[in-house]
Amino acid sequence: SFRATIAILLLFVLMCSAKMPVMSQQFTPSEWKFESQREAIAPVYYVDSKTLFNGSQTLVLKGAGKEYADGHWYNEVSVEPGKYFQFRSYFTTTSVDEPHRSIVTRILWENAKDEQVGFTEYPAMLSETRNGWKLFEETYKIPADATKAKLELHYRWDADGSVHFADVSFEKTDAVQQRMV
Repeated sequence: SFRATIAILLLFVLMCSAKMPVMSQQFTPSEWKFESQREAIAPVYYVDSKTLFNGSQTLVLKGAGKEYADGHWYNEVSVEPGKYFQFRSYFTTTSVDEPHRSIVTRILWENAKDEQVGFTEYPAMLSETRNGWKLFEETYKIPADATKAKLELHYRWDADGSVHFADVSFEKTDAVQQRMV
């Protein structure tokens, strides 16, 4: 009936507008913000429309001659405590002397009061590549008190290099399988 259809539609709209934890999140470059502890040490940052990954823009950080450059792109997302999520980000570098030291991704867990809970996580830089792009990837169990994850894409301590980040995702997944040791 017409009333039942309207009721279902209204319920659907309410469910879609409610603030629910993210189950699967693929991010576009426009969703990211930049920050650095001080303007004087901030690397150059911009969204690049020339260096693309699978046809999409990339997030760039460049040392711009500052050996002490330190800054990052960040995005905050809601999470479900106790569930498992996989972080993934592709990246490519130019003229970065020590990528494992200068290119880092990080996850900070926060509670409803915006206080940090749990340990700061650093997703692993893997050796595999996709079309020449390297990969950060790791699966995490969300801390019991966490309601939000702050995802960070860092560039630091390299004067002449640059990094392009692309195809960043944070997706709900199954629990990590235990392995025999």
